[in-house]
Amino acid sequence: MHELMSRRIARRAVAIIGLPVALWWLQPWKLLIRTTADEELPPGSQTTRCGEFTGHIHRTSGVARLITLSDGAQILRLENLHTTLGPRLRVWLSGTPVDHVRFPWRKFVHGRHIDLGRLRANRGNADYAVPDGADTAALSSVILWCERFSVSFGAAPLRPVIQCGRRDVSVITRVNGAQG
Repeated sequence: MHELMSRRIARRAVAIIGLPVALWWLQPWKLLIRTTADEELPPGSQTTRCGEFTGHIHRTSGVARLITLSDGAQILRLENLHTTLGPRLRVWLSGTPVDHVRFPWRKFVHGRHIDLGRLRANRGNADYAVPDGADTAALSSVILWCERFSVSFGAAPLRPVIQCGRRDVSVITRVNGAQG
C-alpha cells in the first residue's frame, strides 16, 4: 500500500513539474501567433540574387533577395514571407545548397553560415543587415533555422537575378527605376 501511494505521488510530481517544462520547451502557442513586418525597400537598391522559399519542417513561402544598397552595404530582404513562428527562429545565409531530398531540414546544421539575427516577423517584408566584409558569393541559400530543435523551417536558394523568374525580374526592374 505504501509503495502504491509513493508511485502515485511520484507520477503526480512528474506531471506537475514535467508539463510546465514541456510547454516552455515546445512553446506550442507560437504555432498560433502571427507577427507582421512591413518594411519599405530602401531607395536605390539593386537585387543581386534571389529565390523562392520552400517549406521544410513547416510550410514556408515567400521570396528572399540579396540586395546591394546605394552605399555598397548589403541586406537580405524577405518578401511576402509566410511561415510558422517557432522558438528561437534565426535567419541564416548558408553555404549549403537547397535541394529537394526527402528530409533536408537537418542538413544545414553542419554547413557554413552567417547568422543575421532572429526572425522578426513570420509574415510580410523585413530587411536583415549582412555584416560588412561577408563573402556572400560563397553563400547559396537562406535558411529559417530553429535553434531549439536544430531544424530548418524553410529555405530559399539564392540564384542570379536572371534565374529568378519573370515575376522577380519585373519587380527588380521597377525598383531600379525602369518601367516593367
